Amino acid sequence: MADDDHGLLAFQEILPAGCPTVRVRTDASFVRHVETGIVVDRLPPGASCVECDEDTVAFDNFIDAIDQAQVIDLPSVRAITAEQFNTKCIVNDVILALNVARAPANIETKDPL
Repeated sequence: MADDDHGLLAFQEILPAGCPTVRVRTDASFVRHVETGIVVDRLPPGASCVECDEDTVAFDNFIDAIDQAQVIDLPSVRAITAEQFNTKCIVNDVILALNVARAPANIETKDPL
């Protein structure tokens, strides 16, 4: 993923192509850590903009994450992503979440479809 690609649209283009990503936890809902990409705590500034130890650690972690992402199996990324973006799976997840939200706390809900 290029460093200027942002948001879910980039994920919808990149992950189905089988390309693992490196993302921060707050915008990585589609990334399964180690399966379809690597999730990091913080994206660093560019190497020439490192100003403190925290930036250095973030930069080093980011480089390590890129190395880890490069060895993730591309066909596996493609398959996992196809399942995640499958309309039936998405509908099942939404219905299941709604059922759980409205069910009494001690009652199990069944898979909707």
